[in-house]
Amino acid sequence: MKTVLKCCLAVFAFFVIAGIVSLLFVFFFWSSEEPSSHVESRPRVQSAEEGDRVPIAPTESTESTESTESTESTESTESQESEDVDSTASEKNLDLLVGVDRTEIDAKRNAVEGETFSNLTLGEKTFVNATVTEINDEHIKVKHDSGIALISWSDVPEKVHEAWGFDPEAFQAALTERKELEARKREAEANQPLEGAWRLVDAVSGGKRGLDRAKSHQTWNIVGDRITLNGNRRLWLRVDESKNPRQLFMTNRVGSRVFDVYACIYKFEGTDLIVCFDAGDTPPTKFSGSEEDFTFLLRFRR
Repeated sequence: MKTVLKCCLAVFAFFVIAGIVSLLFVFFFWSSEEPSSHVESRPRVQSAEEGDRVPIAPTESTESTESTESTESTESTESQESEDVDSTASEKNLDLLVGVDRTEIDAKRNAVEGETFSNLTLGEKTFVNATVTEINDEHIKVKHDSGIALISWSDVPEKVHEAWGFDPEAFQAALTERKELEARKREAEANQPLEGAWRLVDAVSGGKRGLDRAKSHQTWNIVGDRITLNGNRRLWLRVDESKNPRQLFMTNRVGSRVFDVYACIYKFEGTDLIVCFDAGDTPPTKFSGSEEDFTFLLRFRR
């Protein structure tokens, strides 16, 4: 029993001594190492002796910055050059616009406007005591003893062109604009409805003027294919718009018999209706109320 107890004590003493030795060893090893938290991490720098190794390449951020600065510098230079070119081009365009310079033309016209001539010849026309009242791109306006005349630039000689301020491009533009206006006016007039109530405002017959020259046509009222004259005489109406001038026929029919035929031509002037007819059954060929033609020329207004 004593032997067993001695053995246990010996084993216990062995383990105690081994534990103490182990603790001393660990403490000694730990104290010889420098704490890692106090070590500062620094990038490794290659020495000249390591020449065979590839040098450290610049980072992507550095390349991007240098590229951006280079691009911005180039774009700034190009933008400045572009602005200089645009500025120069604008100045040239402005010079071109002012190049046809109307200053001289207007000065010539202003110098002539208001001038009075005892005898003024413009092309084939001569005016007595003529005053030039207006000069524009289309014509010359002259007030003279017999009235007022508008002379187109195309009817005056070249020496007048030079002296009075003729602008050929402006003249052509004015002619084109006038033709377009006249075409629109004719189209509007042609598309007016013939139907409606019309009253006579002017009449010429046998070369004489007066509303009493057409007593039976004081009023017209057109509805469909019927026309009523002076409110009490109803006639049939037929219109032929394919003819030039357009034709209008008024007839009084009883069964198959036809009476009192009025063969007319008509047109619109503004909002007025112009009608011309004679005593025959064939429409006239022109608008006239002269004594030689034996025609009636009537002007109606709504």
